[in-house]
Amino acid sequence: MNRRRGRQMRSINLDVLCNTSAPSSDSFSMYRNVSVKSDESHSDDDSSCSDTCSSSHCGSSSGTSSDWSDSEDSCKDSPKEALEQLQLVWAKCRGYPWYPALIINPKMPRGYVHNGVPIPSPPADVIALANNYTEPVYLVLFFDTKRTWQWLPRNKLEPLGVTYELDNIKLTESRKPTDRKAVKKAYQEAMMHRTNMDKKSEPVISPDKIL
Repeated sequence: MNRRRGRQMRSINLDVLCNTSAPSSDSFSMYRNVSVKSDESHSDDDSSCSDTCSSSHCGSSSGTSSDWSDSEDSCKDSPKEALEQLQLVWAKCRGYPWYPALIINPKMPRGYVHNGVPIPSPPADVIALANNYTEPVYLVLFFDTKRTWQWLPRNKLEPLGVTYELDNIKLTESRKPTDRKAVKKAYQEAMMHRTNMDKKSEPVISPDKIL
């Protein structure tokens, strides 16, 4: 009886991420709220912020690569290689698995189009969240139904779609089937996005072949 009750508790906790009982449009809204509060209360582990990012806003620049260079330079002190705008990444928030996301230039103007693909612009309240951090962070957009935004430091991000080994690890590391299913679906969305943005890109790895 206790074992059955324990399985029910784990299933309930997964509803927040995998949306097994709540509408998918709300699941990552909860994800973002939890992760932001967690970052604020555990600044030593997860919280960091960029002065360059916090001063930027939607539509204030042309969204070119030169505009993004300031943010990249601010992150170069990290032992890890700096990431680029519109790069696909695995993003990690406290209490949740690594999840596919897209790095967005916070200075990108509304209506920006890359290779014929419209790129979402962060709303003002998301830009304002950069002020909650004290170290350099990247703005990412998750590949969930809600298209949730989040600021994350470099050590919470890893390149996605670059190596088979890394993608395979992130896709299969969770022991929960429903968790892996949610991550796999988001990974497929990320790969579709990359194909649309770069018609000349190399063939992508199919999650079906990995799992």
